[in-house]
Amino acid sequence: MADFEFDSVLSTLNDLQREATQFHHKQLLQIKAPPGSGKTRIVISRLMYLVLVCNIPSNKIVVTTFGKKAANEIKERIIDLVPTDKRYLFMDLNVGTFHSLCLKLLMKHGYRLGYHNPTIISESEQKLILKNAIAALPDHLYDYYLTHQNIVQVAKWDKSEKKNSNQDTKHVLDFDVSSILKYISKLKSQGLVAEKYKQTSGRNLDQGILYFYEAYERDALEMQKVDFDDLLLHGYRLLKNHEETLPSYDHILVDEFQDTSALQLQIVLLWAKRAQSGITVVGDPDQCIYAFRDASPSNFKDMRYLCDHPVTVIPLNQNYRSSQKIIDCCQHIIKSDFNDSPSTDESTDDSNINEMFESALCGQFDTDFGPVYREFTSFDQEAMHISNEIKYLTSLPGDVMKYSEIAVLVRTNRQITTIEKHLITNYIPYRIIGSKGFLNFPEIVLFMNCLRLVVNFKNREKSMFSNKKTWILDILNEMENNGIGEVSLLNIHKYFAAKKGSDPIDLLLEIVEHEKIITNNKGKEYIKLFIKNFLIPSADFAMALDGTEEGLSRFFSFVYNRSGLERYYNDTLSKNEDEKSENDKKKDELRKSKHNRIMTLKEMFLGFKPLKTQQNNYSLSFVHEFIESIDMFPVEENGIDPGADEKKSNASDINDENNRVTICTVHKSKGLEWSTVFVPGCSEKIIPCLINNDDNNNNGERLTEENVSFENYKQPNASTSQMIQEEKRVFYVALSRAKHLLYITAIDNEEKREDDNRSSNKRTMIRSRFLRQELVDRLNAYSSVFSSIKSVKQLYEIKFIDFKSCLDSIKNNFSLKIFLKDYATYIEEKSWQMYWMGKKVYNLNGLDISKNISMVTSTMFSTGFMSAKQHVEQMDKDKSIKRVTTSNPVQGDSITSTLPSKNYAPRTKYVKKKRGLSIPTQETSAKSTDVIVSPRKRPDYAPKKDSEICRSPTRKPLKAPNSPTKQRSLKNNNGLDNLDISDLSINEDEGNPYVNVVIKTEKRDDELGSTQQRKKGQQKTIDQMFKLQRGKKRKRLDLSIETITLSD
Repeated sequence: MADFEFDSVLSTLNDLQREATQFHHKQLLQIKAPPGSGKTRIVISRLMYLVLVCNIPSNKIVVTTFGKKAANEIKERIIDLVPTDKRYLFMDLNVGTFHSLCLKLLMKHGYRLGYHNPTIISESEQKLILKNAIAALPDHLYDYYLTHQNIVQVAKWDKSEKKNSNQDTKHVLDFDVSSILKYISKLKSQGLVAEKYKQTSGRNLDQGILYFYEAYERDALEMQKVDFDDLLLHGYRLLKNHEETLPSYDHILVDEFQDTSALQLQIVLLWAKRAQSGITVVGDPDQCIYAFRDASPSNFKDMRYLCDHPVTVIPLNQNYRSSQKIIDCCQHIIKSDFNDSPSTDESTDDSNINEMFESALCGQFDTDFGPVYREFTSFDQEAMHISNEIKYLTSLPGDVMKYSEIAVLVRTNRQITTIEKHLITNYIPYRIIGSKGFLNFPEIVLFMNCLRLVVNFKNREKSMFSNKKTWILDILNEMENNGIGEVSLLNIHKYFAAKKGSDPIDLLLEIVEHEKIITNNKGKEYIKLFIKNFLIPSADFAMALDGTEEGLSRFFSFVYNRSGLERYYNDTLSKNEDEKSENDKKKDELRKSKHNRIMTLKEMFLGFKPLKTQQNNYSLSFVHEFIESIDMFPVEENGIDPGADEKKSNASDINDENNRVTICTVHKSKGLEWSTVFVPGCSEKIIPCLINNDDNNNNGERLTEENVSFENYKQPNASTSQMIQEEKRVFYVALSRAKHLLYITAIDNEEKREDDNRSSNKRTMIRSRFLRQELVDRLNAYSSVFSSIKSVKQLYEIKFIDFKSCLDSIKNNFSLKIFLKDYATYIEEKSWQMYWMGKKVYNLNGLDISKNISMVTSTMFSTGFMSAKQHVEQMDKDKSIKRVTTSNPVQGDSITSTLPSKNYAPRTKYVKKKRGLSIPTQETSAKSTDVIVSPRKRPDYAPKKDSEICRSPTRKPLKAPNSPTKQRSLKNNNGLDNLDISDLSINEDEGNPYVNVVIKTEKRDDELGSTQQRKKGQQKTIDQMFKLQRGKKRKRLDLSIETITLSD
């Protein structure tokens, strides 16, 4: 393919991208690609250049990626961009992960190491090898581990037992098999086999580790099994020690180079050795966040040191993802140097601060609003704030922000539960990516199935039979020690399938009497008790719920107890603490964590705000609605394709199952982006997180101020300083996922603890060391997206959505100025309860976020009256209307009459109030053809200019204004009986001013005076002139005038 045919690809690149794409294919190149700089585009264009311009055969090029999905994406992108007649040139491209490429090598040359068609070892097989090694542990190593507990945990035991017993006492050692495997994995990542470890370790040699490594290596080879570490290790050994295995690649391209290990770098250099291949590596050392997987950010520097030929570095400097303010915030974090202790230094030189904020990375757009930083005193407050902000964002008209465009990125999985609780409470759909959500823990699933079965126990609808069958089988399968084994469970399943038209509850009773389905008497007895002692009384309890919160709490506890789950989870072993082995203690901790999760579910259950059921009515319908809400939130544990789900969900409707808020850890968010990103928990002990097992270890326990721990430090070879640098990069990756809006929140309760002794049991939390005062000051100086109409408009513009047309489409229901005023109140109050239409909202479920105007704002009065001119114009449109009907008659009145054109008063409907008083309410609309008149009296003429008009059949006529558009006040010299203004305010809806007035009757007679409000420098006076007349046949009215419109 000629060079000029490649111009269409080059034209889409900036200068540095073009330079990197056309770099000489025989030389060594490092492309530093910061977040949003178009890394994938560079990889694709570089490959196309190598094949189409340099004419390198695709089988002479190897491309390594971080995962299978990234490899597939590269292949798909090439197919999309390359002309059809040229696609065959890429058919033999070697694209894959390091592990997959090394597996191919091992399958071809593994016989040189003793492997013939090896397969991947399973976790159970790994544990079996080590258990056999533990059983054969030599006595000298056993004696050694009695005093050295680095890979074993020695149980407390009575030494006199050993003296009085001749039995082998090795059983008292609880070896941590997982720790042994981690040690072996660490050695493999360093390129060390057991023999090499023995030769090179010197005084650091651990005889126990050597013993287990040798046993593992020997047995795995005998079984012809390899683990994932073996793939890299044996691939390296083949390339290093057997030159005939070296490939003849012309070019090696490495994607995500910052995530490669030292061993993988050696493999790359060996691949290039025979043919002196060119090498292109693409990545960003600032995004190296997999140190726990042996990723080394120093590989960029080490490559330049190890290579014999010069290495060129091209740093990309254009960001196509984020606003400039978000970019500057991220750059400030990554450029700062943080020591090992939290920084409180506020004396940083101003010039240095400005230099930090002058980013070398340039964005393509900027906005008046920037990243938002807020502090809270508890995780619940923080989660509540996230829910509220999501509601505010998604309430903007035109779907400018969908749920699918929002992500909550957590550092540890323990943060998720509290966030889940508030999202569920507020009916915000979400998904959890790559982690186990709270609702997916086995004990939560089991309890919910028990609850579902209880509340549907008496439901005899056939459509429910299938669900009942599923719940019963799940419960019987998960319950421990119930005497029902796999064979019996399979028999029950077959019996259910054979009788689809019967209620599974009835079938259970039949099964108990059957001899061959459950052969175990214990199993039969369990089912009898399950129905008699659990299902029946629990269902009766549910039906008898008294609607109180206390009754609902007792019902939850009753189900927990009678189901047998409380006995499993809350009871501990009967032994004394001193007599418990480490294994027993672990079982106790596991039970305790399960019980704590059930208690967290109970908290969610009692705090649930129903959408259909009446508030504070804790009845059976409340339980049904809670179960329905739980079923709304699926969990995706297999991850997502970078960018793919977002594009799909952006095109989805609001009811589409893909339209959900994403929750995931920072590590799982790598390579992804969202319009809005929340990064919660930016406090010490969380970010940076220095506890063991990083963010993927999730016991499901809710993170609180009481159980935050900073005591169990990681135990890698890295220093604390290196771990802090790693955590800084994790924070940087989290912030850089945001495109338009970024929310950074922290828990800081230090001052509250000093002022409140009741919080003494809570651990002190302060904001993260990464959020130094100069950065916080800069973030606080930024305005929020809801600070002005201009800022909101900018959000629409950067998302290429027509701002004006979106507002015009809902102008009768939604006022942006009212919305912004509510949000300002919400921020000022700091109660973290959402404000809507001027009021604090405690239950977001029943809130219609598409509307914030109580009625259509027009020149029509809310009480059903129009100006004289509008009245006449409306009648002109309805000349053909001859009949008038009335609905909701008062005190038995029924009216059906015929009126001549233009000779009727505006229709009003009498609605009876609870206290026996009536309110006339407006039903007339611009498109209405029916007119309902007062049942008392109608004027027999249509008012004309300067003539008297009557707005009520019982009130004194008033002069019609000369022009309704010039109307400023309604005057009445006669005063008003029994009326009082309870509230008056002037609002403006996109330039259309109106006055809210509430007038109600009181027991005493008061004269209504003038109420003045200043609007745009003008004096506006509203003199209310309605006078209520009482007669023997007429009751006193409560009159409410909510809206009076003044038009200029």
